[in-house]
Amino acid sequence: MTPRTGCLVAVMVWLGLAAAAGASENLLTLMDHALDQLGTPQSLMNGRLTVNTGGELRYRLEWRDDFTFNDDAYEDDAVHLLRTRLHVDVGAGPFVRMFVQGQDAEGFAGSSLNRTNGFIDRLDLRQLFVELTSPAEALPAKFKIGRQELSYGEQRFVGAFDWSNVTRVFDAVKVSWTPTTWAQLDGWFSQPVLIDRVRPDSADHGDNFYGLYTSLTFVKDHALDTFLFIRHDRDNELGYTFTDVPWAPRLGMEYHHGSGDDNTSDGQVGNFDNLFPTNHLHYGYIDFASLRNLDHLEANLTVKPAKPLTLVAKHHWFFRDTNKSAWFNAGQGVIRAAGVSASETLGQETDLLVKWQVSQHVDTLMGYSHFHAGAFVRDTGAGDDANFFYWQTTVKF
Repeated sequence: MTPRTGCLVAVMVWLGLAAAAGASENLLTLMDHALDQLGTPQSLMNGRLTVNTGGELRYRLEWRDDFTFNDDAYEDDAVHLLRTRLHVDVGAGPFVRMFVQGQDAEGFAGSSLNRTNGFIDRLDLRQLFVELTSPAEALPAKFKIGRQELSYGEQRFVGAFDWSNVTRVFDAVKVSWTPTTWAQLDGWFSQPVLIDRVRPDSADHGDNFYGLYTSLTFVKDHALDTFLFIRHDRDNELGYTFTDVPWAPRLGMEYHHGSGDDNTSDGQVGNFDNLFPTNHLHYGYIDFASLRNLDHLEANLTVKPAKPLTLVAKHHWFFRDTNKSAWFNAGQGVIRAAGVSASETLGQETDLLVKWQVSQHVDTLMGYSHFHAGAFVRDTGAGDDANFFYWQTTVKF
């Protein structure tokens, strides 16, 4: 099956599911009820323990076209991604909780480029932590110790990167202090967990990440976040929703700047450290950009034709902050070297996304992205446009 044929099949299946859902609401309701039963907490030891189990099944088809911007040299590829998670959540009274989650991430593709640890992490421990809640009213705090997700600042700097098939977690010690209903202070020490496709994942003990994060919500519908991040390793947004217009359209604009390194030989790193973000959410769904040597402008439109259906369109403009530094992708790896004499214009990207909440436990999304190669791409080598198609279905229980 060719990539284009695979994408066509995916679209037909997706449309078939839509038609089936419309005709089988009772079946979906029964399935939701069955999945609800799986997630019903169980009481053990005369109520001293509460056990909750659950999980997630997610499938996504991706079709990658000219991700090296060279139509003659790169084999287009259809990538099938399957992720399975199961978890057990145990509560021992109101003050002690233990959570364990396993994950199996599989990737099936023709190209070896698409069978790396960015896609595959076979049957591994994703999370394992103990959470202790202070019983003293004078100390309203929680302590979380173990392998866990960290997510702050809309994931622009720290996030779980859940779009990825393997995602990101940390081995961490974290304390959360909530003195009032409108204030929370988190502090932590952590080390990112490195993905190993065939052996148990383990933390990078040479990469230490500390943080303090304060969130204040004393004004309704507004939050003031302040933070300090320290990594030791040998947001500007505008938008308006038209609530009185059919489909509740929301128009938005965003601008982001991440500094570049004007002098790579002076022993000082000038490139902004994007830390551990979920860049996929913010700088184009093809993942050709991170907040590192980047000026990024975005225009977006979101509409809701029906309660379970959301349509999103985004257009991005990408420029290097300085032509003396490289172009970095969402994982902060180099796509192409500096090219001092090359243009600072990286290109533009159009993202189209359909989100459909099929039922309480099932959701699906389908998207298409096109990257318009800019002058920098053409100045430094092959300059063909790139295309990206994906279809994903997730079942949570």
